[in-house]
Amino acid sequence: MIKYFIIALVLNIALSNGKTLDEIHQWDKIYWNVVNQYTLQSLRYPGDLYIPFYLIHTDTPCEESNTINYFPSIYTLDKTISQIRFTNTSKDPLVYSYSKNCFVNKFDILQCLFQEPISRCSDNDSPKLSNSKEIRLFLEKGKRIQIEMFNYYTKKHEFFSYLNFIQSYTIMTGYNRVQTYKLEWISTMAHVLDSIDSLFKFLSSKNDINQILSGIDSNILAETWKLKITNQFTSSTNRINQDISSLKSNFQYFVDHQKPYSSQKNPLELLLVDFQGVLDLQFNSMEILFTNSLGSFKSNNQLFPSVQRLTELYQEFSSWCWLLDTVTREFLMIDGFFDYNESLMIVNQDQNIESAIDKKVLFYKQIQSKLSQVSQWFTTKASIDTTLFSLSNLETSVKIYDPFICPYLVTKSFVDNMNIFSNSQSMISSNNLLSLQFRDLGYCRYIFKRRSSLTMDMVITKNLQSNKQEIQLNNHNILAYDFLFPGTKFITSILFHSFVSDSIYPSDKFHSSVSLNLTFPFSPNSEVSAQSSMLSGVDQPVSGEYLALNQSFETFLVNAQSNCDYPSCYNYFNLAECIISPPPYFYFAAGVCMVCSQKANAEFVYNSLGYITTSSECMFVCSLARQYKEGLEYDYSKNCTDAPIGWWSPAKDNKKYKCTIPSLFVQKNRLGFGTNGDNDNCLITPLYQIIFTNTDYSAPRDINPLDIIGNDKTIEMWLSIFNLTSSSAIFSITGIWYSFEVCLVYSKEKQTLKPIVRNPLTGNVVLDSNTEILVSSLNEFFHFAVIVESNVLSFYINGERVSRTLFVPTESIGLSPSFQYIGGKDENAIHFYINEYRTLSFAVSKKQIGYYNYDKMIKLSCNSQNSESICNGKCVECVTVKGFVFNQAICSCSCPEFFENVNGVCLKKCLDGLFRDSSSMECKCLDGYYKDPTGTCVVCKTIPVIPDSVDSLNYTFPPTSNSPRQSVIDCGCFGEFQYDYVDYSCMPPLKTPQLNLGSASYVSNTSILLSYIVNTHLPYFVRFTIDDTDPVDCSSEFPLEGFNTMQLGRFIIKLKVFKDKRLPSKVATYVYDFKGTIDCIFSPPDSQPYTAGLDVFIQCTSFPSSSISSPWIYYTINSIEPPSIYSTKYNHKYGIQLRSDPRIGVNIMYINVLADLNQYFNVTKTLVYNITPIIPPPIIHPDYRFDFVNSVPLELIPPPLPTNLTSISPTNPNFINYNIYYDLVEQSLTNTRSALTNTTGILYDPFVNIITECEFPMKGCVLHLRTMGCVLEVCSVINTRILKLSFNITQLRPTILSEYKKISDDYSIEILKNTNLMGVETKYNLDILFKNDINLCNGTDRVDSKSFGYTNKFSFKSETRGFICICAKNFKSFSRTLFSSEQVCSLLIYTSQMDKPIFNPLLEYISTFVQIPVKPNNTRYPHFPIFRIEVNNGDAKPTSQILPGEMLELKLSPTLSYQHFQISIIDCPVDYMCSDPVATNVKLIAQCPDPTLSHPEGTYYNNVTLIGHCGLDCFPVYEQISIQPIPLIPTHQSPMFPPSLTLQKGDHAVLLMCTHEFKAPSSIKGFKFYVEEYLRPARPTISPIQSLFPKQTISMTSTQKYPNEKLIIYYSIISTLFTNKLVPTTAQANGANGYDYQYTSPIEIDYTGQIKIQAIVVSQSPSIAYEYNYSSERIERIDVYGVGPDILMVPNVEKFYPNINVELVSNSTIMDAIMIKVVEFSNNELMLTNSAPVPNMNEFSLYDISSSSEGILIEKPSIIYSYVTGKYYDPLNYNIKQFKLLYDYEAEAEEFKRFKEREKEKKKKLNYLGFLVLLIVPLLVYLGKILRDKIIYRNYVKLIKQSKKSGLKLE
Repeated sequence: MIKYFIIALVLNIALSNGKTLDEIHQWDKIYWNVVNQYTLQSLRYPGDLYIPFYLIHTDTPCEESNTINYFPSIYTLDKTISQIRFTNTSKDPLVYSYSKNCFVNKFDILQCLFQEPISRCSDNDSPKLSNSKEIRLFLEKGKRIQIEMFNYYTKKHEFFSYLNFIQSYTIMTGYNRVQTYKLEWISTMAHVLDSIDSLFKFLSSKNDINQILSGIDSNILAETWKLKITNQFTSSTNRINQDISSLKSNFQYFVDHQKPYSSQKNPLELLLVDFQGVLDLQFNSMEILFTNSLGSFKSNNQLFPSVQRLTELYQEFSSWCWLLDTVTREFLMIDGFFDYNESLMIVNQDQNIESAIDKKVLFYKQIQSKLSQVSQWFTTKASIDTTLFSLSNLETSVKIYDPFICPYLVTKSFVDNMNIFSNSQSMISSNNLLSLQFRDLGYCRYIFKRRSSLTMDMVITKNLQSNKQEIQLNNHNILAYDFLFPGTKFITSILFHSFVSDSIYPSDKFHSSVSLNLTFPFSPNSEVSAQSSMLSGVDQPVSGEYLALNQSFETFLVNAQSNCDYPSCYNYFNLAECIISPPPYFYFAAGVCMVCSQKANAEFVYNSLGYITTSSECMFVCSLARQYKEGLEYDYSKNCTDAPIGWWSPAKDNKKYKCTIPSLFVQKNRLGFGTNGDNDNCLITPLYQIIFTNTDYSAPRDINPLDIIGNDKTIEMWLSIFNLTSSSAIFSITGIWYSFEVCLVYSKEKQTLKPIVRNPLTGNVVLDSNTEILVSSLNEFFHFAVIVESNVLSFYINGERVSRTLFVPTESIGLSPSFQYIGGKDENAIHFYINEYRTLSFAVSKKQIGYYNYDKMIKLSCNSQNSESICNGKCVECVTVKGFVFNQAICSCSCPEFFENVNGVCLKKCLDGLFRDSSSMECKCLDGYYKDPTGTCVVCKTIPVIPDSVDSLNYTFPPTSNSPRQSVIDCGCFGEFQYDYVDYSCMPPLKTPQLNLGSASYVSNTSILLSYIVNTHLPYFVRFTIDDTDPVDCSSEFPLEGFNTMQLGRFIIKLKVFKDKRLPSKVATYVYDFKGTIDCIFSPPDSQPYTAGLDVFIQCTSFPSSSISSPWIYYTINSIEPPSIYSTKYNHKYGIQLRSDPRIGVNIMYINVLADLNQYFNVTKTLVYNITPIIPPPIIHPDYRFDFVNSVPLELIPPPLPTNLTSISPTNPNFINYNIYYDLVEQSLTNTRSALTNTTGILYDPFVNIITECEFPMKGCVLHLRTMGCVLEVCSVINTRILKLSFNITQLRPTILSEYKKISDDYSIEILKNTNLMGVETKYNLDILFKNDINLCNGTDRVDSKSFGYTNKFSFKSETRGFICICAKNFKSFSRTLFSSEQVCSLLIYTSQMDKPIFNPLLEYISTFVQIPVKPNNTRYPHFPIFRIEVNNGDAKPTSQILPGEMLELKLSPTLSYQHFQISIIDCPVDYMCSDPVATNVKLIAQCPDPTLSHPEGTYYNNVTLIGHCGLDCFPVYEQISIQPIPLIPTHQSPMFPPSLTLQKGDHAVLLMCTHEFKAPSSIKGFKFYVEEYLRPARPTISPIQSLFPKQTISMTSTQKYPNEKLIIYYSIISTLFTNKLVPTTAQANGANGYDYQYTSPIEIDYTGQIKIQAIVVSQSPSIAYEYNYSSERIERIDVYGVGPDILMVPNVEKFYPNINVELVSNSTIMDAIMIKVVEFSNNELMLTNSAPVPNMNEFSLYDISSSSEGILIEKPSIIYSYVTGKYYDPLNYNIKQFKLLYDYEAEAEEFKRFKEREKEKKKKLNYLGFLVLLIVPLLVYLGKILRDKIIYRNYVKLIKQSKKSGLKLE
C-alpha cells in the first residue's frame, strides 16, 4: 500500500541556471542546424559523379549533358539534382514525385511520365555515366539522417513542452499522456541510429586509403608514415563501425530491459571517450601528413589530389564523431530521465542539462580548433601569404596558381563560420539559422580541373608596366610585356609605350581596376609627323667639346686687351692669339669668337666658305637619327622633328626620304608595318596590336587553331570600343595568323557592329553571324565571347547569345599552327580597351560566361555548378522550389516573414502554444491546451486539488471552463525539491559541496581543499571522481588534507555528498588544468649597449622536466602586437639577428618573446636592446686635390646610405637628420686645437658660402680640415684633409649671384668678394637692357676704378623688367699700384619665371638603363625648353648641366645591384627666368636572368625529373601547380627549386623565377608537362567532320594502340530535323552495344539536311588490359549539302505592259529563304544585249513572301535573279535562276492608237450632243408650262371640295 500521495512533478531541467525552456529548444534547434550543415557538407561520395542533365524533350547526347560533380557532398549533390528537376518542372505542367521517383503531371500524380535518367545514357553507351540508382541511394541515405534527427528533436520538443505545461500545477498525479510522449520520443532514437549505420556502411566500403596515399611520392612522405596513416584510417573506420553497432545494441538493451544504466557502468560514457579518440587519431594523421612530409606543398600538383582527399576524409571523420557525440549525449539524456520499472518519469538529480549543453559546445570548439590547425598547416606547408586572400582585399595584382589556396580558404571558412557561436548563449541568441554557411571542400577539385582547361589568361594588373621589356633587336621597334601567364609574354608596338589605363575599366570587387588601352596615337598609313618621344629612338649625344662650351657659356666671355679684326677673332682657348679659322660652333662678334645660338637636337656645321660667319644663328643640321628639319633645309626658325612613319633620315641630315625597304628581316611574320628609321631599312613594329610569344621573344609561340576555335572551345574578353572611324570598316579583335580572325563589321550608316569570322590571309568571310548590334546598346565595357560547341559557333554579348551558326573549322580556316594575336593591322586596327582575355579548352555554359578573375573565384569560394551568386563577399544560392528567398540585408537565403525552416523547407510558423507534428507537419496544440475561436492554443483552466484517497482522482473546473478533461499519471516536485518514492514526499537534497579554488589553471602540486569542515562524527560522506563520471555511494572519499598531484593535464573533479536516508546532493564539478612552468635565459643580456648589431640566443628549461626546443619559442621585433604561435618561430641555430639602422641614431629594439608548450604555463618576456650604428663620415668636395689658388670652393656632402640597408625608401634614399661638423686651421695651429666633437666643431650650413682662404691670403698657406657627421647623438669617425693655397690677384674674381623671390616678385643681386683680404674692394657696372644679347654686355673694361663700389645686396622690383647686364672686378692696391682681378660679367634675366617642367618618372625601374621623358610646361608660356639638370648634387641651378633633348637617360653601375638617383630639373628657356626645380628620386634595380629547366615542356609517358638553373648569383624559386582558375606566381617566399623535381601522372605546370637578395626577380617562365594516365581505346575519327557535299562519302577510322589489336566501330545516324533514324545507301553490318550499324565501308547518305553520327570503338582483343574496352562516344553533326531546288515564277510570262506583279515559289521542304536580285534596264535592247555576269551573292536580298502578298512589282524591262538559300544547299551550286521580263512596246503602241481613236470618237459625240441641246431646249420650255398649269388646276379642285364640306365660301 502506497503511504503517500504521489505529488507534483517539478521541472528543474536546465532552468536552474537561468535558461528558459524555449531557450533550450532554440539551442537544440540551432546546434543541430550547425551539426547538420557540417555533416551535409562533409559526408561525400568518394568519387566523381557524372550526372546526366535530366532534360526532358531533348536529344542531346549524355556525355554533352553531363553535370560533373567531383567527390560531391550530400548537400551539393542534392542541390545539383534539385536544380535540374526544377528546370524540368518550371516550363511544363510537371512535378517531381519523390515517392515514385519520377516526373508526373501535376493534374494526374498517379502515373509516371518520365523516369530518371532521361537520356540515351540508359543504353550504357557512355562509360562516364554514373549509376543513377546509386546516386539516388546515396542521397536517400544522406538525407534520411537529417529527416530522422528532425523527427527526434520534434518529439523531444513535444515531450518537454508537455512537461512545461503540467509544471503550472501545484499538485498533479495520474497523468497518462506523459508516458505516450515519452515512448514516441524514445522510438525516434532507433530510427536515427539505423540511418547513421546505413550511410556509414555505404560510404566506408568505398574508401581506399592505399590508393589515396599512392599519389604521394615516397621521397616526400616515407612509407613508414604512410603505413601509420593507413593503420589509423583502418582503425578509425573499424572503431566508428563498432561504436555505431554498440550504440544500437545498447539502445536495444535499454528498450528491452526498460531501465537506465548505472552511473558507474554506463557504456555510453565509454563511447564518448572513443569518439574523442577517433577524432584525435585522425587529427594525428593530418599532423603526420603536414609535419613529416618533406619539402613544401606549394604549387605541387602531384600532391594535391592526395592531400585534398585526406583533408576530406579528416572532415568526414570529424563529422561522424560530431554526429555520434551529439546522438550519444541525447541518448544519455533519455537514459538519465527514465525508470521503466516504476513506469514513472523522474528527474535525476545527477542530470544537469546545462552541463550537457556545455559538453556539446566543448566538442564543437574542439572541431573548430582542429580545423583551425589544419587551415594553419596549409598556410605554413604551402607557404600561403594570408594577407593576399582576405575578402576585404580583392586587388588582382597577384595571380594565384597554387591549388592549395582553395582547401586553405574552405577550411578557414569553416573555422570563421563556426566563430559565429562562441558559446551556448550566443547560439540561443542567434535569429538566423542560415547565417552559418559551410562550403563544400570537394569544390576545390572543380577549381583544380577547370584551371587546367585555361589556354590563355590575360588579366591586366597595375604592375604590368614594371614587367615591360624594351627589346633591342635589329630594326625592331617593339616592347615585350610579362603579364604573368605561364610561359607566355606578349609583344606590342612602342606606340603603346604606356597603355595601362586605370580610369576606364569598371573597378569593383569582381573586376580588375585596370585595362589595356590599345589606342593608336595616329594612323600608321598617313604621313603624319611622329611627335611622340617613343618614336624618336635613342637620342645621339652632342659632342663633349660642345657640351663643355655650353656649360661654361655664361662665364666664357674674355676681356682681351685689343680686338681682332674680322674675319679673325680671339681664340677661346688662347687669349693672345687671333685666328682666322676658329673651330665650329663660333661666329665673329666684336673681335671675340662667340658661341652660336642653341637649337634642340641640332648640331652646328662649319661655314661652307671656310670663313667664320657673323650671324649668331650659325648653320646647323639635325644631329639625331630618324629626325629631319621642317621647312627649308637651313631655315633657322624650324626645329628638328621626327620623321613620319614610313620615312627615314640619317644623323646630321635635314632631309627625309621615303622608305623602300621595310626591314632587314621579319621574324615569323609577327612584325608588320614600318616606323621611322635612320636608314632605308626602316624600323618595324608588330603586325598586330598585341602578339603572344613565348617567354623568349625570339621563340615563336605557335598555337594550333583548333585549340582556340575548334569544337568545344571558348574565347572571351571584356571590351570597350571607341573612336569609331568615319566610314564603315571591318575591325579585327583576335585571331591566329593565317588561320582565322574574329572581327566586328562596323556600319557607319546603321551604327551597328556585326560579329564575323574571316580568313586573315584572303579576307574572305568564313562565318557571318547575320546579327547586327546597335553600338548604342553596348555599355562602356561589354563582355564578348565566342563559343564553339558541336560544330556550332555562337557569339555572346554580355552573357546573351546573339547568334548561332554552323561552323566547320577544318574546312573554313587554315589549320597550320601559328601565333595568336589581339587587335588588327593597318585599316583593320580599332581603338579599344581590353581586359580579361581568355581562351579555354572547353565550351563554357551560359552560366559560366563572363567569369571574372579566377583568383577571385577562389577567394570567394563560389561554386558555379550550383548557380551560386556573390553578395558582400559571400556565395548565396536560394532553393526557390523549397520556399527560400534571397535576403539582401543579410546576404543570405531565409524563409519569408511568418515562415520557418523545417527540414530544409519553408513552412508557415505555428502560432504560440502550438507544436509541429513530425508525421503530418501540421501545427497542433499540446495536451492540456485547446484552440480558442481565434486558433490560438491556451492553457486549460483546471484547478487540481488533493484527492480524498490514492484510489480516486478529482478535478474541479471553473463554471466557465470549456476545457477537456484529460488526465496525467506522473508526479513531481517544484523548485529544488525532489520526489522521494520511499516516503512519497518531496524533500530537499543535501548541500552541494564546494572547494576552496574555482575551476582554472594552476601549477602542479597545488593543494585543493574543501571550503568547509565536514562534521566527521555525523554520517556524511563527500565522495569524488576525477574521470568526468558522477560520484556514486561507493566512490572514493575526498581527503580532508586536500588533493594534489604532480601529473600535468586536465582533471575534472566531481563531488557529491551522501547521507543515509537522505537524497544526495547535486554534483559539484570543478575543472582544473595543472600545468608546468618554463624558465628562459636570454644572452647576451639587454642591460648594456651594443654596436652595429648582435645575435640574441634563448635557452629555456621546463619543470617538471620535458623536452623543449626552439619550435616552441616565438618572437616579434618592434611590434605592438603581443607574440603568438603565429609569430616568427625562433631558430636556435641562428638566434634572433638584430641589425641597426644608421638613419635613426641609437636603435632601441624591442623583442617580445613567447615560450609556449602544451600543458605548461607560457612565458612572455620583453627585451630592450640599445644598438649604436656605425655612421659614415661626410664627403669632401673637391676630392683628391691638394693645390688651390686664393681659396678653396669647399663643399661638404652627406654620404649615401650603406648598400646593405634593404629598407631604403625609394622616395628618400638618403640620411634625414645628418649634421656635419668641421674645423679648419692653418698647419701651425694643429697642435693647439681641441678634439672635434659635435659641440666643439662648426655646424656646416650648405646654404652659407664659406670663404676658405689663408689668414694672410697673399702669403699662401697650408690648411688642415677635419669633418665628421652625426645622426642625433651618434657620430662618425673624423675625416681629415690637407689643403695648400697660393695667391694670384688676377684669379681673385668676385662671384655674381642673383635670386628671384616669387612671393615678393623681386629680383636681388649679390656680389661675393670671395676673399677676406684686407683692402680688397669690389666695383661693378650695371645696365638694364631690353634685348637678350650677350654682345651688348661683354664689353671690355666695363668696370674700372671709377665704377660703383659694391656694399650690400640690392633688388629690382617688378616695374624694372628686362635683361640686367652686370660686370664686377676686385681691386687691391700694392705698393701704390692698383691691381685688379679678371672682369666677371653676367647677363641676368629678370622677365617672367617659367613654369616647372613636366617630369613624372616611376619611383623604381627594373632595368639597368632607362629613358625618362622631360616635357616643357606650355600652359602659360609656349616656348622652346632648355632643361638644366643635377643628378645626386642637390637642386638644379642656371649653371647646371644642360639636358640634351627631352629624354633623361640613367644607367646602373655594372658593379651594383641597385642604385638611387636624386634628380632635379629646371627649365631655363631663352628670355625667361629659370623655373623652380622639380625634384624626385628614381631607383634602378638590376634583374636576374630567366631560369631554365633540364627538360623541355611536353607530353611524357613516364615520370620526368627536372633540374633548374639560374645565373648571376641568383637562385631559382618555383611554384608547382595544375592549371587552375587561381594562379599563384613565384615570390621571394616561394620554395627554392629542389636539386631535382619528379613529375608523375597528370597535368603539371612549373613556374620558375630567379631571385636575389637585392636584384629584381627574373621574369617568370612556365613549363607545362603532361604524364599520360588512363588506358582505353581511342575514339573513332569521322571524316568529313562537319560538311558533306554531293557524291561524297563518310568514312570512319580507328587507331590501334597495340600491334594486331582488333577494333570495331559501331555507329548510328539520325536526322536532327525530323529525329528519325537514317539508313545508309551502302551495305553495312548490324550494330551492337545500342548502335544500329557496324562500320565496314564508306557510307553514302541519300539525304539533304543535318545528320548526327554517334560512334564508338570497341576492342575485340581481351588480352589487352584496357581500363575500358570501349572508347568514349564520338558525336559529329554533319551538314549534308544538296543542289539548290528549282524556282518557278507565277505567272510565267515573257512580256508585260504596263506593269506586272510576279511571285516566286519553290517546292523545297527544307527551304530557308528565296534570295532575289532585280536588275532593271531602260529599254529592251539594253536588257537583251546585256553581257554583265550574274550578280555577286552579297547583292541579293531576301524575298519576304509574308510582307509581299502581291509579289514583286515590275515596271521596267528587268531580269530577276533568284535562288533558294539554306544551310543544306551546296554553296558552290546555288542553282541561280533567271527570269527575263520584256516591256511590251507593241502593246503600248496599240494602246496609244486606241487612245487616239477614242479621243476622236468622243469629240464627235460631243458635237452631236450640242446640236441636240439646241433643239430640245424650246420644247422643254413649252412642256414645262403645260405641266405647271395642270398642277395648278388639280390643287384648285381639291380646295373646292374641302370648302363644300366645311361650309366655307370662296371669294
